[in-house]
Amino acid sequence: MTTYTYQPDETDGIDTFMKDIAPTTNYGTAGGLDIGDKTALGKGRTLIKFDFTKGTNPIPAYSQIVSATLTLTPITDNSHNARVLSVYRSLRAWTELGATWNKYDGTSDWGTAGAANTTTDREAAAMGTANISGSQTLNVGVPITLNVSKVQDWINGNFANNGMVLQVATESDDQFVYGTSGNVTEAYRPKIVIEFIPHTFPKVIEF
Repeated sequence: MTTYTYQPDETDGIDTFMKDIAPTTNYGTAGGLDIGDKTALGKGRTLIKFDFTKGTNPIPAYSQIVSATLTLTPITDNSHNARVLSVYRSLRAWTELGATWNKYDGTSDWGTAGAANTTTDREAAAMGTANISGSQTLNVGVPITLNVSKVQDWINGNFANNGMVLQVATESDDQFVYGTSGNVTEAYRPKIVIEFIPHTFPKVIEF
C-alpha cells in the first residue's frame, strides 16, 4: 500500500469560490473559500482541483485506489445551523482566475449559474459528504471520505479531472469559510490523501 498526499500552496493550488450576490466577481486570489449562505453575504460555493501529477508519491495510472480523503479546515464561522456539505465532480473545465457565479472560465456560461446544472456543470450524485455542525471547531480539519470508484476514474483517465464543486444541501444561514491553498498556515490548506496499490506493468521478455 502506498500513500499519496497533496496539500499545495498558492503556487500550485487551484481553488476559488463563487457568490450569487456578486455573480461576475472572481475570487481566485481570496483568502478563504466560502461555502453556504449568510444574510447580506449571499450564497457561496467552492471549486477545488488537485493536479495528481504533483504531490508525494504521484499515482500511476490503473493503480488500485483503496481510499481517498479530502480535508478542509474552517477558519471563519458565519453559521448557526448544521448542514450536510457535499462534494461533486465538476463537468466543466473551470479556471481559478476566471470562474464566477455566472461563468466557469471567465467567458462561457455555466449551464445554470453557480454550477448548479447536474447535466452540464456537475454530477448529480455526490462523491463525498460531511456533516457540518452549526458551531464547527475552527482551525481543525474536516475530513471528507471520497468515493473510491470516482477517484479511480480520474486516475485512469476515464473521467476528466475538472476538479470538484462543493456546496451545502440547504443554503440558509449556514456559512463557513475554509482555508485556501494560499493560507499562510500550511495545515489550513485543502489536502487530499489517497491510499493505493501501485499498478505494475508486465515484465517484457526479450528473445
